Amino acid sequence: LGVADANMEKGQMRVEANISVSATDAFGTKVEVKNLNSFKSVERSIEYEIKRQIELLEGGGQVVQETRGFDEDRGVTFSQRLKESSHDYRYFPDPDIPKLNISSIPEFGVEVLRASMPELPLAKRTRYQADGLRSDEIEILLNNPEYEAVHHASIESESDADVRAISRNLLLGEVRSRQPDAEALSQVKGVIVEVARMQSGGIISATAAKAVLAAIMADGGTPKETAERLGLFQVTDSAALEKIVADVLAEHKAVVDELRAGKAAAIQFLIGQGMKKSKGAASPELLRDLIHKQVGI
Repeated sequence: LGVADANMEKGQMRVEANISVSATDAFGTKVEVKNLNSFKSVERSIEYEIKRQIELLEGGGQVVQETRGFDEDRGVTFSQRLKESSHDYRYFPDPDIPKLNISSIPEFGVEVLRASMPELPLAKRTRYQADGLRSDEIEILLNNPEYEAVHHASIESESDADVRAISRNLLLGEVRSRQPDAEALSQVKGVIVEVARMQSGGIISATAAKAVLAAIMADGGTPKETAERLGLFQVTDSAALEKIVADVLAEHKAVVDELRAGKAAAIQFLIGQGMKKSKGAASPELLRDLIHKQVGI
């Protein structure tokens, strides 16, 4: 939520775990384990303390209300100080401070506070799931505010579901893999949906879309200008593609034989070689059709 970095290693976040066990519906005696500085320590200390309290009670002993620390190396808790009543916590009235009903103050009204809250992670997860995002994609966005900002500003409002999906794949795949700085991400924010539309419309291939975005992150420019400069507009001219396919088939006769023998995966290799020869500009669908036609299957 942008409240803090919450870097536990730097002491920016501390967890106090309160643990009690009971064999009945009544609460047991609470023990507080203080100053835990990693989620793993929280897990280990709770597991140890549950085991300690159960063994103590089953052995006829009694759990006392106290503050305990956690020894990271030994994986055990240890007593620091007893706290038997609220006075031990320094809970007592201050005569100089009047009682306050916080909710009666307009600025602290429930609806006012609720309206000022940003969207919480649980709500985001639900919304992203409804939009078809995978769990891993959702977690990347929630844990990387810089990418979520691009997604929110440029991708979420796109009405075409296919373009949204392509945009997300480009953002979380190609863009993220290059670890762009803030300036490069700013460039991406303005063009990523247009690049995705070009890919969705068959103007450029998926490979070319990645190359266009990479070039824009490095040098700026618009998607169409960049695609034209790099010669990445998809070739749909059958005559030009027929020559490329003929060359590929001549160079890879063994793979052609495998295709004729029924090995379906062989065609993906041949399409890949055609894409390579066209520098990513060929239409994969046309390459597939022409390969089938020239091979005779």
